Amino acid sequence: MPHLLLALALTTLAVLTALAAAAQERSRTILVLDASGSMWGQIDGTAKIAIAQQVIGDLLRSLPEDQLLGLTVYGARRKGDCTDIETLVQPTGDRAAIAEMVSRIKPRGKTPMTDAVIAAAEALKYTEERATVILVSDGIETCNPDPCAAARVLEENGVDFTAHVIGFAVSDETALAQMQCLAEETGGLFRTAANAGELAQTLQEVAEPEPAPERSQSLPPGKARVEVMRLADGARAEEAFSIDGADMTVTLVLPPLLPAASLEAPDSAPAGSQIEVTWSGPGGEDFITIAEPGVHPTQRATAAYTADSAGHVLRLDVPTKPGSYELRYVQASNPDRILTSRPFVVEPVSASLAFDSPAPAGGTLRVTWEGPGADADFIGIAEPGSSPNLRVTFTYIAHSEGNVVEVDVPTRPGSYELRYVQSGNQRRTLASAPLEVIP
Repeated sequence: MPHLLLALALTTLAVLTALAAAAQERSRTILVLDASGSMWGQIDGTAKIAIAQQVIGDLLRSLPEDQLLGLTVYGARRKGDCTDIETLVQPTGDRAAIAEMVSRIKPRGKTPMTDAVIAAAEALKYTEERATVILVSDGIETCNPDPCAAARVLEENGVDFTAHVIGFAVSDETALAQMQCLAEETGGLFRTAANAGELAQTLQEVAEPEPAPERSQSLPPGKARVEVMRLADGARAEEAFSIDGADMTVTLVLPPLLPAASLEAPDSAPAGSQIEVTWSGPGGEDFITIAEPGVHPTQRATAAYTADSAGHVLRLDVPTKPGSYELRYVQASNPDRILTSRPFVVEPVSASLAFDSPAPAGGTLRVTWEGPGADADFIGIAEPGSSPNLRVTFTYIAHSEGNVVEVDVPTRPGSYELRYVQSGNQRRTLASAPLEVIP
Protein backbone atom coordinates (compact mmCIF):
# COMPACT_ATOMS: atom_id res chain seq x y z
CA MET A 1 0.00 0.00 0.00
CA PRO A 2 1.48 3.45 -0.89
CA HIS A 3 2.53 5.89 1.78
CA LEU A 4 1.61 9.57 1.71
CA LEU A 5 4.20 12.05 2.94
CA LEU A 6 3.03 15.64 3.47
CA ALA A 7 5.44 18.54 2.82
CA LEU A 8 4.29 21.64 4.66
CA ALA A 9 5.92 24.76 3.16
CA LEU A 10 6.18 27.83 5.34
CA THR A 11 7.24 30.74 3.08
CA THR A 12 10.03 29.27 0.92
CA LEU A 13 11.10 26.54 3.34
CA ALA A 14 9.60 23.09 2.64
CA VAL A 15 9.51 21.06 5.82
CA LEU A 16 8.94 17.33 5.37
CA THR A 17 6.71 15.96 8.07
CA ALA A 18 4.19 13.17 8.52
CA LEU A 19 0.53 13.53 7.57
CA ALA A 20 -0.71 13.06 11.12
CA ALA A 21 1.74 15.66 12.46
CA ALA A 22 1.37 18.21 9.67
CA ALA A 23 -0.85 20.59 11.59
CA GLN A 24 1.09 20.35 14.82
CA GLU A 25 2.46 23.73 15.94
CA ARG A 26 5.38 24.44 18.18
CA SER A 27 4.38 24.60 21.82
CA ARG A 28 4.34 28.15 23.16
CA THR A 29 5.57 28.65 26.71
CA ILE A 30 5.29 31.42 29.30
CA LEU A 31 7.68 31.62 32.23
CA VAL A 32 5.84 32.79 35.39
CA LEU A 33 8.31 34.36 37.82
CA ASP A 34 7.71 35.06 41.50
CA ALA A 35 8.49 38.70 42.37
CA SER A 36 6.91 38.68 45.83
CA GLY A 37 8.74 40.30 48.72
CA SER A 38 10.15 36.98 49.92
CA MET A 39 12.39 36.82 46.83
CA TRP A 40 14.71 39.25 48.65
CA GLY A 41 15.61 36.33 50.91
CA GLN A 42 19.22 35.20 50.52
CA ILE A 43 21.00 31.97 49.63
CA ASP A 44 24.71 31.97 50.50
CA GLY A 45 24.64 35.77 50.73
CA THR A 46 22.89 36.38 47.39
CA ALA A 47 19.23 37.44 47.03
CA LYS A 48 17.00 34.80 45.45
CA ILE A 49 15.78 37.31 42.85
CA ALA A 50 19.40 37.99 41.78
CA ILE A 51 20.01 34.24 41.44
CA ALA A 52 16.84 33.83 39.38
CA GLN A 53 17.80 36.74 37.11
CA GLN A 54 21.23 35.24 36.43
CA VAL A 55 19.90 31.70 35.86
CA ILE A 56 17.13 32.87 33.53
CA GLY A 57 19.60 34.94 31.53
CA ASP A 58 21.79 31.87 31.03
CA LEU A 59 18.75 29.76 30.14
CA LEU A 60 17.62 32.18 27.43
CA ARG A 61 20.99 31.85 25.71
CA SER A 62 20.82 28.05 25.71
CA LEU A 63 17.29 27.40 24.42
CA PRO A 64 16.66 26.68 20.72
CA GLU A 65 16.27 29.89 18.75
CA ASP A 66 12.85 28.93 17.41
CA GLN A 67 11.29 28.15 20.80
CA LEU A 68 8.47 30.59 21.55
CA LEU A 69 8.79 31.93 25.10
CA GLY A 70 7.02 34.71 27.04
CA LEU A 71 7.14 36.18 30.56
CA THR A 72 4.53 36.75 33.28
CA VAL A 73 5.48 38.28 36.65
CA TYR A 74 3.54 38.68 39.88
CA GLY A 75 4.18 40.88 42.91
CA ALA A 76 6.56 43.26 41.14
CA ARG A 77 4.57 46.51 41.32
CA ARG A 78 2.55 46.82 44.52
CA LYS A 79 2.49 45.52 48.08
CA GLY A 80 -0.54 43.58 49.31
CA ASP A 81 -2.27 43.39 45.91
CA CYS A 82 -3.50 39.99 44.72
CA THR A 83 -4.15 41.41 41.23
CA ASP A 84 -0.54 42.47 40.71
CA ILE A 85 -0.01 40.08 37.80
CA GLU A 86 1.38 41.23 34.46
CA THR A 87 2.35 39.44 31.24
CA LEU A 88 5.36 41.54 30.29
CA VAL A 89 6.39 39.65 27.13
CA GLN A 90 4.04 37.71 24.89
CA PRO A 91 5.24 34.23 23.78
CA THR A 92 6.92 35.45 20.59
CA GLY A 93 10.44 34.26 21.35
CA ASP A 94 11.87 37.76 21.99
CA ARG A 95 14.71 36.68 24.29
CA ALA A 96 16.20 40.18 24.56
CA ALA A 97 12.90 41.59 25.82
CA ILE A 98 12.55 38.79 28.38
CA ALA A 99 16.11 39.25 29.63
CA GLU A 100 15.63 43.01 29.95
CA MET A 101 12.33 42.69 31.83
CA VAL A 102 13.71 40.05 34.21
CA SER A 103 16.73 42.21 35.00
CA ARG A 104 14.46 45.11 36.05
CA ILE A 105 12.31 43.18 38.52
CA LYS A 106 12.17 44.53 42.08
CA PRO A 107 10.14 42.19 44.34
CA ARG A 108 7.42 43.92 46.37
CA GLY A 109 4.11 42.12 46.75
CA LYS A 110 2.10 39.04 47.61
CA THR A 111 2.16 35.54 46.03
CA PRO A 112 -0.85 35.06 43.71
CA MET A 113 0.94 32.20 41.95
CA THR A 114 -2.25 30.31 40.98
CA ASP A 115 -3.92 33.34 39.36
CA ALA A 116 -0.62 34.12 37.63
CA VAL A 117 -0.61 30.64 36.08
CA ILE A 118 -4.22 31.21 34.99
CA ALA A 119 -3.30 34.58 33.46
CA ALA A 120 -0.40 33.01 31.56
CA ALA A 121 -2.66 30.19 30.33
CA GLU A 122 -5.16 32.73 29.04
CA ALA A 123 -2.41 34.70 27.30
CA LEU A 124 -1.45 31.43 25.57
CA LYS A 125 -5.10 30.84 24.50
CA TYR A 126 -4.92 27.50 26.26
CA THR A 127 -8.52 26.59 25.38
CA GLU A 128 -7.61 26.78 21.66
CA GLU A 129 -3.94 25.82 21.40
CA ARG A 130 -1.26 23.70 23.03
CA ALA A 131 0.24 25.71 25.89
CA THR A 132 2.91 25.30 28.56
CA VAL A 133 3.55 27.36 31.70
CA ILE A 134 6.72 27.18 33.82
CA LEU A 135 6.23 28.57 37.34
CA VAL A 136 9.19 29.51 39.54
CA SER A 137 8.03 30.38 43.08
CA ASP A 138 9.63 30.56 46.50
CA GLY A 139 6.58 30.71 48.77
CA ILE A 140 3.08 29.69 49.71
CA GLU A 141 0.02 30.83 47.76
CA THR A 142 -1.38 33.95 49.49
CA CYS A 143 -4.37 34.80 47.30
CA ASN A 144 -6.16 31.84 45.68
CA PRO A 145 -7.68 29.50 48.29
CA ASP A 146 -7.47 26.32 46.20
CA PRO A 147 -4.59 25.90 43.70
CA CYS A 148 -5.55 22.24 43.11
CA ALA A 149 -9.09 23.10 42.02
CA ALA A 150 -7.80 25.84 39.71
CA ALA A 151 -5.31 23.40 38.16
CA ARG A 152 -8.07 20.87 37.49
CA VAL A 153 -10.13 23.53 35.68
CA LEU A 154 -7.13 24.45 33.54
CA GLU A 155 -6.57 20.80 32.66
CA GLU A 156 -10.25 20.21 31.82
CA ASN A 157 -10.63 23.32 29.65
CA GLY A 158 -7.25 23.28 27.92
CA VAL A 159 -6.52 21.73 24.54
CA ASP A 160 -3.13 20.47 25.76
CA PHE A 161 -2.18 22.51 28.81
CA THR A 162 0.80 21.74 31.05
CA ALA A 163 2.17 23.58 34.09
CA HIS A 164 5.69 22.73 35.24
CA VAL A 165 6.45 24.05 38.74
CA ILE A 166 9.80 24.73 40.42
CA GLY A 167 9.85 25.40 44.15
CA PHE A 168 12.90 27.62 44.75
CA ALA A 169 14.33 27.33 48.27
CA VAL A 170 10.94 26.30 49.69
CA SER A 171 10.72 24.44 53.01
CA ASP A 172 7.05 25.03 53.93
CA GLU A 173 5.23 21.69 53.48
CA THR A 174 1.93 23.37 52.59
CA ALA A 175 3.60 25.46 49.90
CA LEU A 176 5.33 22.40 48.46
CA ALA A 177 2.02 20.50 48.40
CA GLN A 178 0.33 23.37 46.55
CA MET A 179 3.07 23.51 43.94
CA GLN A 180 3.09 19.76 43.44
CA CYS A 181 -0.68 19.76 42.97
CA LEU A 182 -0.50 22.53 40.36
CA ALA A 183 1.97 20.47 38.36
CA GLU A 184 0.45 17.01 38.75
CA GLU A 185 -3.13 18.08 38.00
CA THR A 186 -1.96 19.43 34.63
CA GLY A 187 0.45 16.62 33.79
CA GLY A 188 3.51 18.76 34.45
CA LEU A 189 6.77 18.23 36.31
CA PHE A 190 7.31 19.34 39.91
CA ARG A 191 10.88 20.04 40.95
CA THR A 192 12.61 21.76 43.85
CA ALA A 193 15.82 23.77 43.77
CA ALA A 194 17.83 24.80 46.81
CA ASN A 195 20.50 26.94 45.12
CA ALA A 196 21.60 28.53 41.85
CA GLY A 197 22.99 25.32 40.37
CA GLU A 198 19.86 23.29 41.07
CA LEU A 199 17.62 26.08 39.75
CA ALA A 200 19.59 26.17 36.50
CA GLN A 201 19.39 22.38 36.15
CA THR A 202 15.64 22.16 36.83
CA LEU A 203 14.80 25.11 34.59
CA GLN A 204 16.75 23.53 31.75
CA GLU A 205 14.92 20.25 32.29
CA VAL A 206 11.40 21.67 32.14
CA ALA A 207 12.10 24.30 29.46
CA GLU A 208 13.46 21.94 26.79
CA PRO A 209 10.77 21.58 24.09
CA GLU A 210 9.42 18.11 23.42
CA PRO A 211 10.23 16.76 19.96
CA ALA A 212 7.24 16.41 17.68
CA PRO A 213 6.27 12.80 16.92
CA GLU A 214 6.80 11.59 13.39
CA ARG A 215 4.23 9.29 11.85
CA SER A 216 3.08 8.21 8.43
CA GLN A 217 -0.29 6.97 7.24
CA SER A 218 -1.10 4.45 4.54
CA LEU A 219 -3.94 5.29 2.15
CA PRO A 220 -5.60 3.10 -0.50
CA PRO A 221 -5.44 4.07 -4.22
CA GLY A 222 -8.04 6.62 -5.35
CA LYS A 223 -8.85 10.31 -4.99
CA ALA A 224 -8.09 12.12 -1.76
CA ARG A 225 -7.84 15.57 -0.27
CA VAL A 226 -5.59 16.86 2.50
CA GLU A 227 -6.12 20.02 4.54
CA VAL A 228 -3.99 21.73 7.19
CA MET A 229 -4.86 24.55 9.62
CA ARG A 230 -2.25 26.45 11.59
CA LEU A 231 -3.62 26.90 15.11
CA ALA A 232 -1.61 30.04 15.80
CA ASP A 233 -3.58 32.18 13.33
CA GLY A 234 -6.19 29.91 11.69
CA ALA A 235 -4.46 29.96 8.27
CA ARG A 236 -5.55 27.03 6.07
CA ALA A 237 -4.37 25.24 2.95
CA GLU A 238 -5.78 22.23 1.11
CA GLU A 239 -4.95 20.11 -1.92
CA ALA A 240 -6.83 17.43 -3.88
CA PHE A 241 -4.76 14.61 -5.39
CA SER A 242 -4.90 11.05 -6.75
CA ILE A 243 -3.14 8.08 -5.15
CA ASP A 244 -1.83 5.80 -7.93
CA GLY A 245 -0.02 3.08 -6.00
CA ALA A 246 3.36 4.76 -5.46
CA ASP A 247 4.77 6.71 -2.53
CA MET A 248 4.18 10.42 -3.08
CA THR A 249 4.64 13.84 -1.49
CA VAL A 250 1.95 16.52 -1.32
CA THR A 251 3.05 20.08 -0.60
CA LEU A 252 0.76 22.55 1.16
CA VAL A 253 1.78 26.20 1.26
CA LEU A 254 0.67 28.39 4.15
CA PRO A 255 1.15 32.18 4.23
CA PRO A 256 3.92 33.45 6.50
CA LEU A 257 3.03 33.32 10.18
CA LEU A 258 2.03 36.78 11.36
CA PRO A 259 3.69 38.19 14.47
CA ALA A 260 1.63 37.88 17.64
CA ALA A 261 -0.40 40.94 18.67
CA SER A 262 -3.23 41.75 21.07
CA LEU A 263 -5.60 44.64 21.83
CA GLU A 264 -7.34 45.47 25.09
CA ALA A 265 -9.97 48.22 24.89
CA PRO A 266 -13.65 48.92 25.62
CA ASP A 267 -16.19 47.19 23.36
CA SER A 268 -17.94 50.51 22.68
CA ALA A 269 -17.60 54.26 23.25
CA PRO A 270 -19.54 57.46 22.42
CA ALA A 271 -18.96 59.00 18.98
CA GLY A 272 -16.20 61.60 18.98
CA SER A 273 -14.75 60.53 22.33
CA GLN A 274 -11.38 58.90 23.04
CA ILE A 275 -10.56 55.39 24.27
CA GLU A 276 -7.50 53.92 25.92
CA VAL A 277 -6.00 50.93 24.08
CA THR A 278 -3.45 48.56 25.60
CA TRP A 279 -1.57 46.71 22.88
CA SER A 280 1.15 44.13 22.37
CA GLY A 281 2.93 43.42 19.11
CA PRO A 282 6.03 44.30 17.06
CA GLY A 283 5.57 48.04 17.76
CA GLY A 284 7.71 50.60 15.94
CA GLU A 285 5.75 52.37 13.21
CA ASP A 286 2.76 49.98 13.42
CA PHE A 287 -0.60 51.59 14.02
CA ILE A 288 -3.88 50.91 15.82
CA THR A 289 -6.99 51.85 13.83
CA ILE A 290 -10.76 51.96 14.02
CA ALA A 291 -12.16 51.03 10.62
CA GLU A 292 -15.39 49.91 9.03
CA PRO A 293 -15.58 46.08 8.77
CA GLY A 294 -14.33 44.66 5.47
CA VAL A 295 -12.40 47.71 4.26
CA HIS A 296 -8.74 47.49 3.23
CA PRO A 297 -6.25 47.65 6.14
CA THR A 298 -4.93 51.02 4.89
CA GLN A 299 -8.43 52.51 5.15
CA ARG A 300 -9.54 53.66 8.56
CA ALA A 301 -11.73 56.19 10.30
CA THR A 302 -9.13 57.01 12.98
CA ALA A 303 -5.59 55.82 13.75
CA ALA A 304 -2.74 56.19 16.23
CA TYR A 305 0.87 54.98 15.95
CA THR A 306 2.27 52.52 18.47
CA ALA A 307 5.45 54.61 18.51
CA ASP A 308 3.45 57.40 20.16
CA SER A 309 2.35 55.16 23.04
CA ALA A 310 3.16 55.67 26.69
CA GLY A 311 4.60 52.21 27.22
CA HIS A 312 2.07 49.93 25.56
CA VAL A 313 -0.92 52.19 26.14
CA LEU A 314 -2.21 54.80 23.68
CA ARG A 315 -5.26 57.03 23.29
CA LEU A 316 -7.30 56.65 20.11
CA ASP A 317 -9.99 58.98 18.74
CA VAL A 318 -13.41 57.39 18.25
CA PRO A 319 -15.10 58.14 14.88
CA THR A 320 -17.87 60.73 14.93
CA LYS A 321 -20.25 58.56 12.89
CA PRO A 322 -22.11 55.97 15.02
CA GLY A 323 -22.16 52.32 13.91
CA SER A 324 -20.28 49.02 13.91
CA TYR A 325 -16.51 49.12 13.39
CA GLU A 326 -13.35 47.06 13.93
CA LEU A 327 -10.46 47.90 16.22
CA ARG A 328 -7.31 46.71 14.41
CA TYR A 329 -3.56 46.26 14.88
CA VAL A 330 -2.01 46.92 11.43
CA GLN A 331 1.62 46.06 10.69
CA ALA A 332 3.40 49.03 9.09
CA SER A 333 6.01 46.96 7.23
CA ASN A 334 3.17 45.35 5.28
CA PRO A 335 -0.04 47.46 5.36
CA ASP A 336 -2.03 44.50 4.04
CA ARG A 337 -1.53 42.68 7.34
CA ILE A 338 -4.01 43.00 10.16
CA LEU A 339 -2.29 41.16 13.01
CA THR A 340 -5.40 41.14 15.22
CA SER A 341 -8.82 42.79 15.33
CA ARG A 342 -11.92 42.94 17.50
CA PRO A 343 -15.46 44.36 17.04
CA PHE A 344 -16.07 47.90 18.25
CA VAL A 345 -19.31 49.89 18.43
CA VAL A 346 -19.50 53.68 18.15
CA GLU A 347 -22.49 54.84 20.18
CA PRO A 348 -24.68 57.81 19.14
CA VAL A 349 -24.31 61.06 21.08
CA SER A 350 -26.53 64.12 21.46
CA ALA A 351 -26.18 67.69 22.66
CA SER A 352 -28.32 70.65 23.80
CA LEU A 353 -27.87 74.42 24.14
CA ALA A 354 -29.47 76.92 26.52
CA PHE A 355 -28.98 80.69 25.99
CA ASP A 356 -30.77 84.04 25.80
CA SER A 357 -31.92 85.38 22.41
CA PRO A 358 -31.79 88.02 21.04
CA ALA A 359 -28.23 89.04 21.86
CA PRO A 360 -26.62 92.48 21.43
CA ALA A 361 -24.12 92.76 18.56
CA GLY A 362 -20.49 92.76 19.67
CA GLY A 363 -21.32 91.49 23.13
CA THR A 364 -20.81 88.15 24.84
CA LEU A 365 -23.30 85.26 24.84
CA ARG A 366 -23.38 82.93 27.84
CA VAL A 367 -24.28 79.37 26.76
CA THR A 368 -25.07 76.34 28.93
CA TRP A 369 -24.34 73.16 26.97
CA GLU A 370 -24.77 69.40 27.24
CA GLY A 371 -22.82 67.00 25.00
CA PRO A 372 -19.75 64.73 24.66
CA GLY A 373 -17.52 67.45 26.10
CA ALA A 374 -14.34 66.74 24.11
CA ASP A 375 -11.83 69.58 24.48
CA ALA A 376 -11.77 70.20 20.71
CA ASP A 377 -15.57 70.38 20.39
CA PHE A 378 -16.79 73.96 20.15
CA ILE A 379 -19.80 76.23 20.50
CA GLY A 380 -20.03 78.41 17.37
CA ILE A 381 -22.20 81.13 15.87
CA ALA A 382 -22.60 80.64 12.11
CA GLU A 383 -24.65 81.69 9.12
CA PRO A 384 -27.79 79.50 8.85
CA GLY A 385 -27.30 76.52 6.51
CA SER A 386 -23.50 76.79 6.37
CA SER A 387 -21.05 73.88 6.84
CA PRO A 388 -20.08 72.80 10.40
CA ASN A 389 -16.54 73.93 9.50
CA LEU A 390 -17.70 77.52 8.92
CA ARG A 391 -18.45 79.90 11.78
CA VAL A 392 -18.38 83.61 12.45
CA THR A 393 -17.27 83.25 16.08
CA PHE A 394 -16.63 80.22 18.31
CA THR A 395 -15.19 79.02 21.63
CA TYR A 396 -13.77 75.58 22.39
CA ILE A 397 -15.45 73.42 25.01
CA ALA A 398 -12.04 73.24 26.72
CA HIS A 399 -12.56 76.88 27.76
CA SER A 400 -15.79 76.10 29.61
CA GLU A 401 -16.35 76.60 33.31
CA GLY A 402 -18.30 73.47 34.12
CA ASN A 403 -20.94 73.27 31.39
CA VAL A 404 -21.00 77.01 30.69
CA VAL A 405 -19.03 78.78 27.96
CA GLU A 406 -18.96 82.35 26.70
CA VAL A 407 -19.03 83.09 22.96
CA ASP A 408 -18.41 86.43 21.24
CA VAL A 409 -21.51 87.74 19.46
CA PRO A 410 -20.97 88.88 15.82
CA THR A 411 -20.77 92.66 15.32
CA ARG A 412 -23.27 92.62 12.43
CA PRO A 413 -26.93 92.29 13.45
CA GLY A 414 -29.05 89.62 11.78
CA SER A 415 -30.21 86.02 11.95
CA TYR A 416 -27.61 83.41 12.93
CA GLU A 417 -27.39 79.85 14.22
CA LEU A 418 -25.84 78.79 17.53
CA ARG A 419 -24.27 75.31 17.28
CA TYR A 420 -22.60 72.56 19.27
CA VAL A 421 -20.04 71.15 16.78
CA GLN A 422 -18.29 67.86 17.44
CA SER A 423 -14.62 67.73 16.44
CA GLY A 424 -12.87 64.75 14.90
CA ASN A 425 -12.07 63.41 11.47
CA GLN A 426 -15.50 64.61 10.28
CA ARG A 427 -17.11 67.50 12.14
CA ARG A 428 -20.80 67.15 12.96
CA THR A 429 -23.35 69.61 14.31
CA LEU A 430 -24.94 67.82 17.28
CA ALA A 431 -27.28 70.64 18.31
CA SER A 432 -28.31 74.00 16.84
CA ALA A 433 -30.80 76.79 17.52
CA PRO A 434 -31.62 80.14 15.87
CA LEU A 435 -29.99 83.23 17.36
CA GLU A 436 -31.05 86.83 16.66
CA VAL A 437 -28.32 89.46 16.91
CA ILE A 438 -29.72 92.98 17.46
CA PRO A 439 -28.05 96.39 17.27
